[in-house]
Amino acid sequence: MGTSGESTSAPALRSSAPALRRSGGIGGYVGGWRVSLRLAARDIRKHRGRAVLVVLLIGLPLLFIAAGGTFAFTNVVSPREGIPRTMGASQARLTVQGSDAIVQDWSGVAFGMMDGNMPKTLHFRGDPKSPTARDIQGVTGGTVLPVTWSQPYVVLAHRSMLASTLGIDGRRHAYDGMARLTAGRWPRTADEVLVSRAGAADGIPTHGTLTLHSGGMTRTVTVVGRADTPNAQSLVALPSGRATSWVLDRKSPVRWPEVKELNRYGLLVASRSVIEHPGQAQADPGNQFLGAGDSGNTSLLILLGTGLVLVIALLAGPAFAASGARHRRALGQLASNGASKAQLRRYVLAQALLLGALSAIIGLVLGAACGWLAVQAYAHWSPTSAAPGPLDLRFGWGLILLAVAVFASLTAAFVPAVAASRVNLIAVLRGHVSVAKVRAGWPIAGLVIAAVGAVLLPIALVASEGRDGDAADTSPLVVGGIILGSVSLFVGTLMTAPWLLARLGSLAGHFPLPLRIAVRDIGRQRGRAVATTGAILATVAVLTTTAITLASNNRAMQEAYQPSLPMGQALVTATDGAAVDPDAIRVIRDQLPRAALTELRSVGSPSASGGGNDGDLVQVTAGYQSGCSDTQALAGPGDSSCSPVFAPSWGNLLVAATPAQLARVFALSANDVAALRAGRVLLPGGPAAQKRAMTVVTGTGRLSSTGPLQDARVTAKVSVPVALSPQPFFTMQLPQRTTNDGQSVTTYGSLITASALISTDAAAKLPGGSYLAGVLIRNPGGVPRSAAQTISDRLNGPAGSGDILYVERGYQDVDNWIWLVIGIVFGLLVLVATLTSTALSNAESRADSATFASLGAPSRLRRLIAGSNAAAVGLFGALLGLVVGCVAGYAASHPATRSALGGHHHTITVIPWAMLLAVAIGIPLLAGALAALATRGRVPMTRRLT
Repeated sequence: MGTSGESTSAPALRSSAPALRRSGGIGGYVGGWRVSLRLAARDIRKHRGRAVLVVLLIGLPLLFIAAGGTFAFTNVVSPREGIPRTMGASQARLTVQGSDAIVQDWSGVAFGMMDGNMPKTLHFRGDPKSPTARDIQGVTGGTVLPVTWSQPYVVLAHRSMLASTLGIDGRRHAYDGMARLTAGRWPRTADEVLVSRAGAADGIPTHGTLTLHSGGMTRTVTVVGRADTPNAQSLVALPSGRATSWVLDRKSPVRWPEVKELNRYGLLVASRSVIEHPGQAQADPGNQFLGAGDSGNTSLLILLGTGLVLVIALLAGPAFAASGARHRRALGQLASNGASKAQLRRYVLAQALLLGALSAIIGLVLGAACGWLAVQAYAHWSPTSAAPGPLDLRFGWGLILLAVAVFASLTAAFVPAVAASRVNLIAVLRGHVSVAKVRAGWPIAGLVIAAVGAVLLPIALVASEGRDGDAADTSPLVVGGIILGSVSLFVGTLMTAPWLLARLGSLAGHFPLPLRIAVRDIGRQRGRAVATTGAILATVAVLTTTAITLASNNRAMQEAYQPSLPMGQALVTATDGAAVDPDAIRVIRDQLPRAALTELRSVGSPSASGGGNDGDLVQVTAGYQSGCSDTQALAGPGDSSCSPVFAPSWGNLLVAATPAQLARVFALSANDVAALRAGRVLLPGGPAAQKRAMTVVTGTGRLSSTGPLQDARVTAKVSVPVALSPQPFFTMQLPQRTTNDGQSVTTYGSLITASALISTDAAAKLPGGSYLAGVLIRNPGGVPRSAAQTISDRLNGPAGSGDILYVERGYQDVDNWIWLVIGIVFGLLVLVATLTSTALSNAESRADSATFASLGAPSRLRRLIAGSNAAAVGLFGALLGLVVGCVAGYAASHPATRSALGGHHHTITVIPWAMLLAVAIGIPLLAGALAALATRGRVPMTRRLT
């Protein structure tokens, strides 16, 4: 016998020979499997290192999937898990959505108003648009407690920050769960607050006093404790202001018929009973339209799921294909002791069954644990984010993954098992390995199958998009087409791999010696090489498809993005339509001395559009040409026959600036500028425009929550000349941009709009005056982030006015960490697949290593051969994966970009070559280097079998 090869212990042979006797019937079949499983378990215990590598190869993708799934499912709080943070310990959360009837879903989140078949609207006894707790309590019974939300500025030493404030009375049992007291006591007066963990992380002091600025008013509050808020509000205080949301505290639950009755009052109801038992609500045909829409990503999720299943299945291949030599010798010895072909197959499949189940269980358990640890780490390091829900383990998905892993292991071991049952006993015991011939029809069949998949997959994905804004098509035919197309593309490409490897081996004569030997060995041992190629192909293909889909969607989102200002410019405005503090100009000048500032003024008084309380006396100004009386124009919305040219109470502004500034902002013509210089009011030349004088009236009125001003009285009136502009509307025109398909489009900013224009000199002559509505900033090189932060802090500081600074920086690309995570996960899978299969292959190639050593080959050459083997297989599989992934990625870019572009039939495909080549080329080369370093310098001598 030879001096090298694997040795098998004699006790194993002695114990297996009588155990593998032939017997018929079910009992014999079960007994045969029991013996095979016992032998497989003993073999796994004996070769622990090899078993660990197999478990790593099969279990690693399951670990990543389980960890990602646990992290995602736990972080996403379902309506049932969110009951405490939504309604505390009460029976329901009621939120006013208006005075008209609505329909809602079972969760109390989605609602709408249908054109037909709507129930009759009911009204509260008081104000239907602003019901009080007493009004609602008269309908629901029980006790109705308010829940308020506000966002004042917390004024700190050198800056101010917005602080979301939850208004509840924590001393009441009904609020339990909406916030948790961790230190101190609950607020008892309106001047006391709690600071949450999120607020403390933002820099809000947790003791002493705080200065809050909101609505032009400043007040001081005292911090009386700490709290945890599940929704990451910064402060907790007593309810204040006009409440639009309440919790219902009573003993009886709010069932679905009562929810529908409350919907008739315009109330959106989140009911504890309905959320916990949603069956009746989900079966109600009246609200089915709320869930009819589809995000358009279902087809992409199906494609991704199919790809992940293929990755799990194909990663199991190298685990068993690379152990062929050891199996061949062991099976040859079993066959020499009388084992049948079925028993030989069961011996191999039993190992696959045990290792597959063991790998899946370990991967799923460790993945769930890693996912839970990631959730806790995320919650700890991101205190300003909403708290995750309870641990959410989807055991159904876990069982599916377990079944997939076991099935993949059995499938991967099936081919070696069939080959093992056909062993040439004499050749195997002598250590000879015959090279399998490539069947001539397989490469052609593979090309045909891959071509069918490459055609079917795009057709199915395009068909899944729906038509003309319809919901995505997820019919069985379309889903089957996606799955069949992707599987055909993978399998067909893999079927061509043996022929390609054989051709690669025939070209090895032109390579350097280590690479030549490695490539020829790969061509000779095509069984394990194809298995490794399949694992790497699937991993790189899924990576490529995912990367192309994300990059294409990101480019489509960038193309669909509508900027509000020209790139790099900024705008300062006030909240609630109030006037910008003139001191803001000095603040801007201090930070941006070279900036060109355009002061945009609005004719009239800011009090007409800046909010206020019912009954407040305000001054208003309006202008009209026809169809209105003076008081109608002043009063505001309420009469459809009156449509004034401008009226702050209507939301229509007459913007004033110098003619040159207006020309630059709104791209006016020379004739428009001349009209402004002549003191005329410039109107857009729409279909209803009239070239006649405009009447400007000024007066007073009292605010009313029902709409129009009450007691409107005219105090001044004047007629001004007008001119018509060829522009249909006045909106800031942005530079033209070129879309991905080469078209030039004109876009308009949404932050600066006007119903009419007038010069500042002419505006000064109008009654009612004007106020500073905004400051447009044009700074050479744009507004630096540091300067923008300083301006915002000073505008909202102790002496600030609370004005808002917006800087146009364009569409923000997908965060780099997403690409980093994707690259690391899939790169690690490629690295592990390459290194593990190389390690298993090296273990099976000790005879060849011993032969090289006996011929005087230095250890450096053996290391280079091992490294070249790993790099060659990795590069070959990665390049095939790139081809498959590009085809699938192009197909996936259709639904991905269509949803981003709002349904337009314009496809954008972007291939992130830098990332893909880094993984497809860099990882195999790294695997080759690591394999070379890990190869033993001295070959262990094997003893002669006795």
